[in-house]
Amino acid sequence: MSDQADRVDLEIPDPTVAQRAAFQELFPGVIVDDVIDADKLGELLGLDVAQASDGRERFGLSWAGKSDAIASLRVPSRATLVPDMERSISFDTAENVFIEGDNLEVLKLLQKSYNDQVKMIYIDPPYNTGKDFVYVDDFRDPLQTYLLYSGQVGDDGNRLSAASDATGRRHSRWLSMMYPRLVLARNLLTQDGVIFISIDDNEVAQLRLMLDEIFGEENFVENYIWESNFRPDNSSAVERENSQHVLCYCRNKTCLGRLVGAQKKSEGLPSLTKNSMGITTIELQPDWVDFGLQDGDYAPGDKGSGYTLEDTVSVRGGKATAPFRLSGRIIWSQVYLADQAAAGTRIIIKGRGFVPYSRKSETAPLPPTSLISRDDAGDVLAGNAELRALFGAVPFNHPKPTTLVKYLVHAVTYDDKQALILDFFAGSGSAAHAVSTLNAEDGGRRKTISVNLPEPVGVGTTAEEMGFRYVSDISIERIKRVMQQDLLSQAQGLRVFDLSPSNFIEPSADLSTLLLNDHTLAHVPPDWEAVVEEVLIKEGVPHVLDLPRYRLPMGGADAVKVADHLVVTSLDLNDAVIDAVINAKPHVVVFCEDGFAGRDAVKANAFWRCQQAGITMKTV
Repeated sequence: MSDQADRVDLEIPDPTVAQRAAFQELFPGVIVDDVIDADKLGELLGLDVAQASDGRERFGLSWAGKSDAIASLRVPSRATLVPDMERSISFDTAENVFIEGDNLEVLKLLQKSYNDQVKMIYIDPPYNTGKDFVYVDDFRDPLQTYLLYSGQVGDDGNRLSAASDATGRRHSRWLSMMYPRLVLARNLLTQDGVIFISIDDNEVAQLRLMLDEIFGEENFVENYIWESNFRPDNSSAVERENSQHVLCYCRNKTCLGRLVGAQKKSEGLPSLTKNSMGITTIELQPDWVDFGLQDGDYAPGDKGSGYTLEDTVSVRGGKATAPFRLSGRIIWSQVYLADQAAAGTRIIIKGRGFVPYSRKSETAPLPPTSLISRDDAGDVLAGNAELRALFGAVPFNHPKPTTLVKYLVHAVTYDDKQALILDFFAGSGSAAHAVSTLNAEDGGRRKTISVNLPEPVGVGTTAEEMGFRYVSDISIERIKRVMQQDLLSQAQGLRVFDLSPSNFIEPSADLSTLLLNDHTLAHVPPDWEAVVEEVLIKEGVPHVLDLPRYRLPMGGADAVKVADHLVVTSLDLNDAVIDAVINAKPHVVVFCEDGFAGRDAVKANAFWRCQQAGITMKTV
């Protein structure tokens, strides 16, 4: 056992380190001297190994810049999230989260605390139409790129439209932007988690190939077609587009349960007659059949519809008074028919032709169909109407209607009403609005994490005239206004964070130079709220952003407790503080190293007493 306190690792590590460790555990001896022995791996898996000469002809998606996009995943993050108390609602108890910042860096920060924790992701990324916003990533130093863009350092900007791309690599830039974000997003999904991505024809083909690579073809669920516009543009002589795509993949399809679509009665002939060439006869019990006929007696015989009534049927109040037989091209066996009836399916006979339709009962959950109609999920005009109802105008172009997102959220979380939903292209905040609305309807307590870059709204736009500077301002204000309409949403609160550099001095990358600092904090006195959040994020406390904060006095100092972690927010550490920490009995306590400067005896006493009490002591 060490006789020194552990240090908090302030870097979000390269995720491939853990992946390599897991790989080595599965296939010991395959990695030797940091090199994969492909032949040995092939032997263990019983597969042939592609030779170098085969490399250029293997199936897959490739584009200019792909290697840099993949390499960006190995760049550790030293960023952090700083609480924005003024824009938050009930910060200490809030369960919903909004993060203003570059989603690539934010997704890296979430890796420790939210790996395998997110039930559903919905994103509506830029469609790469030539008119929309495109992220310009510098994978060598993504945090610095974000700081330049957001005006936190320098004067440089980072806003670019696809149409102004002079390199001729519009698709490549878009794919490089999406690839690392989707890889990181996949890590956050639970094993039965699902991602939905809204997209149009500009990039749907490329996106699907990329998702096949990241999630695996076997985890493709559906390419839903959303009927997005019932008034399509008539200006073209060859097309009238009235739909968009919603691609759906899951983390692990073997773990995926049922998806539930619109709760409607479903009826139609195919379930009884599909592919049946021979004539068969089934017997129908009175409580299996609902008639759309007037009360009366109906004689047996061929009714001219391909079905023959074999017995006289007396209909009273829409029900037969006795069992009867029906013949025709019916594929259902008698046993299968009985099983279906027991499961809630009913047979509908609407007219004198005695055509048998099958109908599921209203309570039977049906999966979503591949066509999502505007009746079920709204259309683009509904998205505008929702913003107009909240703001009196439409400050954001092409907002997704909450009806679409709510339909998708319900499909995944109908039986998990405390699920966590992530949207890292939050835009106007439709996803958070939709989740709040669904919670109000079914009494759920689903939580959301929304992320958006502080993208400028543009000069002369409606949003600017309304006083908004950034798209994220619109989203935050929208969430707040929705919360004001519902007491449950108000109770869940909202935590707002800003992406920022670390609160601690970064070690020198030049190993030949010894940096001697009299403190570890970048700023003294520090922003303790920011320090606490960074410590908790870097420690990887599960669900760190949506757990309650408890503020406790500690022998003349202060501390914040989250889950089993206690962070002491003081630079004046003494034995009275240590006494209070021991009495609080946390599982892990974190002190700021600067608080022990010139107090070696206090630090040694703190470490020894924590050891005796079974408390893990760390410093930062």
